[in-house]
Amino acid sequence: MSEEIQNHIDAAFTFARRYCGQGRVANYIPALAEVDPSKFGIAVALPNGEFCCAGDADELFSIQSLSKVFTLTLALERLGDAVWDSVGREPSGSPFNSIVQLETECGKPRNPLINAGAIATTDRLIDGRSANATIVDILEFMKGRANDKSVSINDHVVKSEAGTGSRNRSLAHFMAAFKNLNHPVETSLDVYFSQCAISMSCRQLARAAYFLRLAGMIQFPPSELFLRNTAGRLTPSCWHAVITIILENLLFASVCPAKVVLAAASLPLRQVAVPLQFGRRA
Repeated sequence: MSEEIQNHIDAAFTFARRYCGQGRVANYIPALAEVDPSKFGIAVALPNGEFCCAGDADELFSIQSLSKVFTLTLALERLGDAVWDSVGREPSGSPFNSIVQLETECGKPRNPLINAGAIATTDRLIDGRSANATIVDILEFMKGRANDKSVSINDHVVKSEAGTGSRNRSLAHFMAAFKNLNHPVETSLDVYFSQCAISMSCRQLARAAYFLRLAGMIQFPPSELFLRNTAGRLTPSCWHAVITIILENLLFASVCPAKVVLAAASLPLRQVAVPLQFGRRA
């Protein structure tokens, strides 16, 4: 079975590789503009714990918006349905960094996978602690999901995001004006910028995201059970959004090399087959 999957991955890699260099890397954060656009890798986590990989599957990169899926997971596990007091669970139909709906909807973001919603989710996750304590908490969570203690934060990317984060600061201040943030804007953004700058490889991400395939049961290590009830707190629309953001940030790389690398978890086809746009790219 794994040999057959590896053959398919090798074929997909060969097909997609020809397009590398035709796109462009993101430049709205200076550190992202420095990334080599020729890097391309695939990693698929299999149920037996093995991986099928191709290309630059072990190349490290900042996970950016993929972090939203994991901080939402952690927030739901820690806070339960109280998360939805600060953020909705419906599509936005607007760019991922839009401020328009915050004004018309009293500072409550439509969902946790657009920037405003992710900042609100991170703010709830802080829960009265310091920014540094929360950052350590998120990083340890990612190390556990990836079963790899080498997962770290790229300080260069953090500084670059913080230095060019005017749009995100606007979103945060707007939510604060409507009293939809529980902590100072800079505290929430310190954590948000750091979570986006977590540095991981395709292989590490494939393993970390495996709980999506197992509906909340972690296979690594086999004895650990995680998030048994969290999946039930997500509406079908929100589950589709989780899958969509993974596809936008990962699978899209196979046809648009503007993205750096590809990491793929073993996702159920029934989830992948129903994409729902929660925040379109500007």
